[in-house]
Amino acid sequence: MSRATETPLMQQYREIKGRHQDAILFFRMGDFYEMFYDDAELASRVLGLTLTARNNGGAAEVPLAGVPVKAVSEYLRRLVQHGHKVAICEQVEDPALAKGIVRREVVETITPGAAFADDLLDRGRNNYLCAVRRSGAGERAMAGVAAADVSTGELRLFVVPAAELEPVLARLAPRELLVGRDAAAGSAPVPNVDGALLTEREGWEFDPALAREELTRHFAVHSLDGLGIGAADDVAVGAAGALLRYLRELQPAGVPHLARPTVEREGGVMALDEMTRRNLELVESLRGGTAGTLLDVVDRTMTPMGARMLRQWLLAPLTNKAAIDARLDAVAALAAEPIARARLRDALDGVRDIERLASKAAAGRATPRELGALGTSLARLPDVERAARAAGDAGALGRLLADWEGCADVSDEISRTLVDRPPIALGEEDAIRTGFDATLDELRSLRDGGRDAIAAIQNEERARTGIGSLKVGFNRVFGYYIEITNANRHLVPDDYQRRQTLTGAERYVTPALKEHEERVLGAAERMETRERELVDSLRRWVAARIGRLQCAARAVAELDTLASLAEVAEREGYTRPEISEEFDLEIVGGRHPVVERMMPRDKFIPNDVRLTEAERLIILTGPNMAGKSTILRQVGLIVLMAQTGMFVPASRARIGFADRVFTRVGASDNLVRGQSTFMVEMAETSAILHVATARSLVLLDEIGRGTSTYDGVAIAWAVSEHLHDTTRCRAIFATHYHELVQLADELVAVRNYNVGVREADGQVLFLHRLEPGGADRSYGIEVGRLAGLPDAVLARARTVLHLLEGEQLVPALAVTKGGARATRAPNGARQGAATEQLALFASAPDPLVSKLAAIDTDATTPLQALQLLAELRAEASSRRGAL
Repeated sequence: MSRATETPLMQQYREIKGRHQDAILFFRMGDFYEMFYDDAELASRVLGLTLTARNNGGAAEVPLAGVPVKAVSEYLRRLVQHGHKVAICEQVEDPALAKGIVRREVVETITPGAAFADDLLDRGRNNYLCAVRRSGAGERAMAGVAAADVSTGELRLFVVPAAELEPVLARLAPRELLVGRDAAAGSAPVPNVDGALLTEREGWEFDPALAREELTRHFAVHSLDGLGIGAADDVAVGAAGALLRYLRELQPAGVPHLARPTVEREGGVMALDEMTRRNLELVESLRGGTAGTLLDVVDRTMTPMGARMLRQWLLAPLTNKAAIDARLDAVAALAAEPIARARLRDALDGVRDIERLASKAAAGRATPRELGALGTSLARLPDVERAARAAGDAGALGRLLADWEGCADVSDEISRTLVDRPPIALGEEDAIRTGFDATLDELRSLRDGGRDAIAAIQNEERARTGIGSLKVGFNRVFGYYIEITNANRHLVPDDYQRRQTLTGAERYVTPALKEHEERVLGAAERMETRERELVDSLRRWVAARIGRLQCAARAVAELDTLASLAEVAEREGYTRPEISEEFDLEIVGGRHPVVERMMPRDKFIPNDVRLTEAERLIILTGPNMAGKSTILRQVGLIVLMAQTGMFVPASRARIGFADRVFTRVGASDNLVRGQSTFMVEMAETSAILHVATARSLVLLDEIGRGTSTYDGVAIAWAVSEHLHDTTRCRAIFATHYHELVQLADELVAVRNYNVGVREADGQVLFLHRLEPGGADRSYGIEVGRLAGLPDAVLARARTVLHLLEGEQLVPALAVTKGGARATRAPNGARQGAATEQLALFASAPDPLVSKLAAIDTDATTPLQALQLLAELRAEASSRRGAL
């Protein structure tokens, strides 16, 4: 149909929708938000709404779906969780005063990355919206990330090599990602972030020069130099400019609470790749959720701010010894003062989410109740400060207390303005404290005095009419009325005007009652308007102090995090690690923090691990169920915990800090990308070998098992050699290929360890204890027996295993990549370089062939020849029967 035949309302809708084509438009119509056309059809599918139609001029109808204004929160939550954007279009003028169509405007666009409502957010993690820009090419390519959490006002910039972009994004876990549509934004290829809504923007928005103007204007500074942002940070500045422009579109009222940006450059923290985060189950388990993760074990925070900070720390271990020691000093001080720590945690227990409450206030969204919660939370900060000072000023505590900001004036102003229990919404109950505003107090007196006046009117009318049952009441539809039963209708005075007829009574009004109604109802309306003005004024007053509030929130979050780590250390028996800039890594009595929590403490077997320059590669052998993977993971977790600034589950630990920790444990596939389990394994191994340095810690489990035995052993062997000869890093290689124990005879810094197993009366006992030396076999058949394989299958497997082991498929010697070389025999004696060596997988001579070769036919009589032939035939027959 033509636009000319559309109704004025639908013309208004189409005009507004044209400016928000990528969002579902919630179009305010009285008590409902309505959606039309494709939006209605999409919402009806996602939300389960009834799809109806609306007339649009003549016989034309358009699809329609709607949700009540009072229940909009739940519908918004479901749409945003499904990754949709929702533009809220409100009526911005009083319908009673409007001439023609009520004016409407989009006041906010809610996206997965830009949300304020509590039911759209996770209290324990940040809700980041990120923009990405790249610059340069090849090995010199850099990436810039701008990350904003509008619910807290946090703005962070990252400048990293392009190869580390995905680890940074995975650490931030953004709900929404902005990228440029063309190469001008440096956005290709698009980063892979699971679960993030991808939003494309024009490439020119990522221009660093324009971005500098945007940022200086927004933060009211002459130059970004004052924010610690230099020319080398342009790749992140460009991303920040695009991000800021987008936020202004989503929030037409602006984002005044956005804090000044902090910049994180390469080298400050450890980049953790996806496989390491996943395999070590730092913040999310392999099954999903936080149960069974390191975060689940160490999170004893009392505030949402502390919970978010602890999660950030776990995903960004430090690589600076001084910074690590500062945190450890603070944890040690709090652990050593249990009374002060208990007082601190008690004081923190009543502190709400200052960070998000302050941001809501600054954005003009905080309800009276939320403002009250902010005030009561700030009122507890003096107790928090006193308890923290009682623990001392060691390490990070000294810095926090030196810069302490209690915001007592904000707490006092909120307490002076609001009642003790403010309502959720204005108009329901009183929000402003009596005595705060004279005008409001006068209106309240009129309202409250009106109640007394009603009682007086009722008494007067009863006396005048002689009707003892006469009653004066109020109804929202009809207002004030005088109700008289039908039995007394003959006593009604002439000046009574009938207003409503009931089954057994009539309702009337009088001129005096009408006058009173106008006076009281007018006072109620003026009172609500005045309260709204005062609450808005309080929001603006708080917003002007948002910077101080954000500083206070960060200090509280860090105190809460440090106290949580101290509490866990004391309760779980953790010890302070020694952080060293040397190469060595030594863990005495190490335990897995998650596994030991799931079993009785005395049942977990601690283990020692030592890696030095002379013994930097451990080949760890042993069967399934023996605990190889647990040992690998606990070493990785202990190192990451230490570099996060935590005490660790060990009797003693000396950590030569790592620049990266790589953990490749377990099997998985990626069928969506067409990658098999083995392809994923090889891709992850390749990434490790290309990125790891001599300061890295590499933990590998069962590399090569996804292919044939020969290929698998060959790959595992070559990977081990590369880590030893080329990377020269600390590494533990857990494997079922017990043939790899021969590497200790070939490579000077390789040592063999196994996870102990004992056999008794045909039963296998797993000791879960790390022991020197390599395993002589894999015990796979015994594990199969424990799993319940049929006896016939087990017997046949033992027979085949005996034959395969008899073939001696892998000799005791090996060749180098370039030919023969000197090797170290098992007894430690050196063999000469001229010694002839077999290929890695060459077969040993067959016994029958050896016997034939040993026969001297010239000296053998015919009778002896027949006898030898019979023996050889009998041996061959017995071997064939065994097969």
